[in-house]
Amino acid sequence: ASLMYAGLYVDAGQAKKFYDMRRTFNHHGLTIRSQIRYVYYFREVLMRLCSEPETVTVTQSSSPTIVLHRIRFNTIPHFDLDGGCDPVVRVLLRSDVDHQPSVIFGSDSVGVQHVTPPAKTVDVSL
Repeated sequence: ASLMYAGLYVDAGQAKKFYDMRRTFNHHGLTIRSQIRYVYYFREVLMRLCSEPETVTVTQSSSPTIVLHRIRFNTIPHFDLDGGCDPVVRVLLRSDVDHQPSVIFGSDSVGVQHVTPPAKTVDVSL
């Protein structure tokens, strides 16, 4: 696993083979199945961490139609002195012309609900 983490090997099988050759005279360095599985699992984790996620740029002309009715917060952040918060949701869209974001919806324009414990969830209606 450390050979892959260091970037010396990309393939788990090749890393295992190299380790086996260097670690022992009989070329059987990794023999326990759970250790061998770990090498392959670790490779999968590295692949996920190293792969770049696709970026999607949404502009006015390419924006899909999405209908949101509400957004639910399942925990109440402790931002205010009374242990609550005033959740605000803003939806922005980039302009095709100057690529600057503009607010197309803001829950603060329709009123903000102050939420405090013992409430466990809060719904922001859109």
